[in-house]
Amino acid sequence: MTASHNPPEYNGFKVYWGNGAQIIPPHDAGIAAEIELAAVQEILTLDLKTAEQQGLLVWLEENYYQTYRQTINASPLLQNHTHPENITLAYTAMHGVGAEMAETLLADAGFTQVYSVQEQREPDGTFPTVHFPNPEEAGAMDRVIALASSVNAQLACANDPDADRFAVAIRKLNGEYQMLTGDQVGALLGHYLLNQTHQQQPLVGNTIVSSSLLHKIAHAHGAKYYQTLTGFKWLTNIAMQQQSEQHPFLFAYEEALGYTVGNTVWDKDGLSAMVAFAQLAAELYSQGKTIWDQLESLYRQHGLYVTAQRSIALDPDTPPIGDQLRAAPPQSIAGQAILSWDDLKHALRHHQDGSSETLTLPSSDVLIYHLANGARVIVRPSGTEPKLKCYYEVIGSFDDHESFSDAQQRAEEQMALLISEHQKSL
Repeated sequence: MTASHNPPEYNGFKVYWGNGAQIIPPHDAGIAAEIELAAVQEILTLDLKTAEQQGLLVWLEENYYQTYRQTINASPLLQNHTHPENITLAYTAMHGVGAEMAETLLADAGFTQVYSVQEQREPDGTFPTVHFPNPEEAGAMDRVIALASSVNAQLACANDPDADRFAVAIRKLNGEYQMLTGDQVGALLGHYLLNQTHQQQPLVGNTIVSSSLLHKIAHAHGAKYYQTLTGFKWLTNIAMQQQSEQHPFLFAYEEALGYTVGNTVWDKDGLSAMVAFAQLAAELYSQGKTIWDQLESLYRQHGLYVTAQRSIALDPDTPPIGDQLRAAPPQSIAGQAILSWDDLKHALRHHQDGSSETLTLPSSDVLIYHLANGARVIVRPSGTEPKLKCYYEVIGSFDDHESFSDAQQRAEEQMALLISEHQKSL
């Protein structure tokens, strides 16, 4: 049972199948059917002692956590111990369960300068010092950034309360800290791990709403790339289906700060992701480089990928917007022609010339528009709230001798225009 970063009334179960990943169809329907039966039938119970004796109840003791620790420490992807003692990290568990293991794994990896936000270190489901302990939310990282500033740390790191997400803010030259997006962390980790592995054609992937930069990076490394619907349950289950001796699974991520490094954990894991990112940073800083230098290098090689998300609150009685858009498909967005659009509900890609082709992703109420300038717009309803979620991607470029900051400003102006024009059209 997990509260994660959600309000207490959202408390619920995360259900995993025997393969170690969260459930996907048909298991969800099978479990739901059993719940329906349980509502009308007598529920048989056992006392805890009998359940233990029959192997139906297993307590997670200290050896369980030590097994995780030893397995992470033995991962061939986490053996880059390039001057970890020279990196200073500030860390917060955001009143969750991550602190002890996060500090332990970082110490095991040789990071001796790790400072935790003490008032957020112990588990507390009321989250007394942070209004909404999701690192994506404005203000959630304030305390760890303040601590990082006080100790002059290069990285301000956070896990969400159940420690499956990882967030990081990086110190800039002016001493201020800027949080990386999930897509930026995903691109950096993907590039780093592809350089770390000795496998020739490893498997890496991300979700449809995550940046397509990872696909470019994978192609440059000769890796196999896959893409799934939103949600880590898809990333890991599909990875298990697609991995092979020739294409061993290496890395997957989703833009909402979820990452999995290798096949130790078939779900997002904020602890191993933090160790990998800290090792990435230590290597860069030992070479006199920064995270920003590495990002710029990736952008100059592949394109300056900028992503953003906006949500539109809907009246609960609003007719499905996806169906309205299917009935009258737009021809352009923000002045850019739509070259093709994907309708995942009907598993079809429609082209500008009227032709279409079949898609292989599972059916989902998602529309993806591919624009003439390389930009992308994705529209989907929220699965849990009366909201329409819109995801945007712009691919900026560098003019001759143009600085990173100038190119980034141009790309962000493109993004602002795309968002404004698209939101008005809805």
